[in-house]
Amino acid sequence: MYLPTASGRLYLEIDWARTQAETVVLLHGMGSCGEDWLLQRAALRGRYHLLVLDLPGHGHSRRLIGWPGVPALAQAAQQAIERWTLARPVHLVGLSLGAVVGLQLLVDHPDDFRSAVIVNGFASGALAGRGVRHALERGALIAGGRMDLLGERIAGGLFPHPEQAAYRSLAARRIGANPWSNYLRLLLALGRFDLRAHLGTIRCPVLLLNGELDDTVPAAAARDLARRIPNAKWITVPNAKHAAPIDSAAAVNAHLLDFLDAVRMENASGRSEARF
Repeated sequence: MYLPTASGRLYLEIDWARTQAETVVLLHGMGSCGEDWLLQRAALRGRYHLLVLDLPGHGHSRRLIGWPGVPALAQAAQQAIERWTLARPVHLVGLSLGAVVGLQLLVDHPDDFRSAVIVNGFASGALAGRGVRHALERGALIAGGRMDLLGERIAGGLFPHPEQAAYRSLAARRIGANPWSNYLRLLLALGRFDLRAHLGTIRCPVLLLNGELDDTVPAAAARDLARRIPNAKWITVPNAKHAAPIDSAAAVNAHLLDFLDAVRMENASGRSEARF
C-alpha cells in the first residue's frame, strides 16, 4: 500500500502478528528496498507486527519530490508509523541509510520508540564512506548515468565471494535500477547529515551492530555512535560486511531477537531500561 508524503508516495508492507504483539519497523539501506529484510522478516514473523518501508526514492517509492534531507525522509517514515502501527512506542531496525533515518527518528520523536537496532550506521556524513577518491569515482558514474556499472561495483564489494553470486546479481540489478537523479539527491542528503550534537538526547535502549569487514562505513563511525548514545551496546558481527543482515543473517537475527526479548522482558517487569 502507499502513503502520500512531502517527499513522494511511500510504499509499505505490513505483516500482522498476534493481537498483543509489539511492532518492529524495518528501514533498508541506500539504493535498495524493504527486501533487504527478507531473512529478518522470516525470523520475526509471528512474534511481532512488522512495518516494512520503501523509503522515498527507493523501490516502489521511486518517485522522489525535491531535494529531501534526512529529516524529510524520517518524517515520511514517521507518517507511516503514526498511520499504520496499532500502538506506540515501537521497535526500530535500520541498515545504513535506514540506520541514519532511524537515528533521526529517535531524536525527533523519542516517545514513539521503545528500542532501536542500528546496523552499520553513522551520525555524520563526514564519518561515512571511503574517502574522496571513492566519492569521485561513484559521482562520475552517477553523473554519466551509468547506474548499471555503479550497481555492479557496489554489489561486488558487498558480496565478493563465489557462493554469493545470486546475492551479488540481485544487488547489482536493484541498485542499477535506481534513477541516477534519485541516487545523487540522496547521496547529497547523506553528505549534509550531521546528528552528532543530538545523539545524547536518545532515551531508548540502542543496539549497535557493525560488520567486522564492512568497508563502506568504517568502524570509527560505530565507535562514535557508541560514545555519543547513552548506554548503547555495541557488537561487531564477525566476518560480516556492509550488508550484514544478508551475508550474516544467522548472527544478526540472533542478536536482534536477544535484544528485543531483553527489552520486552524489562518493559514487562516495569523497569525503564533494558539491561545487557
